[in-house]
Amino acid sequence: MIAITYAQFAIFFIYTFFVWRKYGIQRSISESWYAVDKQYKWMFTMFCFGLGITQCFHGTVWFFLSGSFLCFVGVAFDFKSRWRITPWVHNVGAAGSIVLGTVGLAVLGIWWPFIPIVLAVFLLRKENHVWWIEVVAFFSILGGLIQRYL
Repeated sequence: MIAITYAQFAIFFIYTFFVWRKYGIQRSISESWYAVDKQYKWMFTMFCFGLGITQCFHGTVWFFLSGSFLCFVGVAFDFKSRWRITPWVHNVGAAGSIVLGTVGLAVLGIWWPFIPIVLAVFLLRKENHVWWIEVVAFFSILGGLIQRYL
């Protein structure tokens, strides 16, 4: 299972590094879907599905739900859509994925990921604070998963 965690790190790193180098840090990771050239838009959905599907295999219902919620983000990529349901699905999916992943770790007795995530939410106040909150959340949950398997 540690291999799945490392694969998640690779998926996250490759996509966010690509976006950062080619388009700069966006307001959020989801915002990158609007920034990238048309030929690369598919990458956001694959990013969400790659992370989401692998998250489902960490062995508890919490991680399964966390991964499923992230897949919803990949489906509802156009969160600025005029369709009322799309932004709702996207935002609930993103927040739900983080919350459920963190709860999944807490159920296993790994509480520390709550601290950097909560601190990021309350302390980061930049134009692109959501991007950084998502990065902190990902690395916190990933760190908790690595702790679980080591």
